[in-house]
Amino acid sequence: PILMGIEEGLRKFGYLTIVVNVSSSHEEQSFVVNRLLGQQVDGLIFATAERHDVLMQSCVEQNVPVISVNRSDESGTVSCVASDEYQGMRLAVDHLRSIGHTHIAHIAGPEHISTGHLRRLGFMNAAHEQGLSKSKYKIVESKAYTRDAGRIALETLLKLAPKTTAVVAVNDLVALGCYDVMKEKGLNCPADLSIVGHNDMPLMDMIWPPLTTIRIAHREMGLEASRLILNAIDHRDAAVVDIRLRPELVIRGSTDVPRENSVIKF
Repeated sequence: PILMGIEEGLRKFGYLTIVVNVSSSHEEQSFVVNRLLGQQVDGLIFATAERHDVLMQSCVEQNVPVISVNRSDESGTVSCVASDEYQGMRLAVDHLRSIGHTHIAHIAGPEHISTGHLRRLGFMNAAHEQGLSKSKYKIVESKAYTRDAGRIALETLLKLAPKTTAVVAVNDLVALGCYDVMKEKGLNCPADLSIVGHNDMPLMDMIWPPLTTIRIAHREMGLEASRLILNAIDHRDAAVVDIRLRPELVIRGSTDVPRENSVIKF
């Protein structure tokens, strides 16, 4: 959906979008960017940015029009459009507290990526705003934004904090990894453990139970990214802006009132 928004926004101004998928390897990313610049592309939209992104800064130094979408660089030299991570975490935690959860955990994303870092801080702030002490919430880092990494993280979490009744996952794939652990261990969602995802990927309403998640304005993010990169192409001295789009809580079947006076035996 983000890509569709980008393509829609650029096509009406006569630009063609070239899409390249890359891994987290810095060498691979550098190779791809250099090849694209060698083909004299007009600008670059990064969806791979880290909090301190050397490759993106290299583009800035070469006066290449560049922006970041869905993630952000902390240098303050690159415009970006992303979701309001703090608000997303606040929506998730407030929802769980409103139905009675007091032992809430967060499976965080990698700290070197802005979405992982900001969602972690957002969860902590929301927990504090809800009056939860550090003994009432736990944070475990998922090593990647993948289903398998989510499975490993939940296994670790339940060993460290067996009183946990609800988990806020950093994204929907990590949440699916939590589902896998619960199925393997004979646990019921949401009776034993409520799960909240993030992003509202396609088909999250089709799994069982349907996933409660934070919906991101994907198409609008893509459209805004197209506007930013066009402005960067037309005005090389354009002011740097940081746009945060408002997310939405989508309540489905994976969250309910907490179990009473029990721990998960793992």
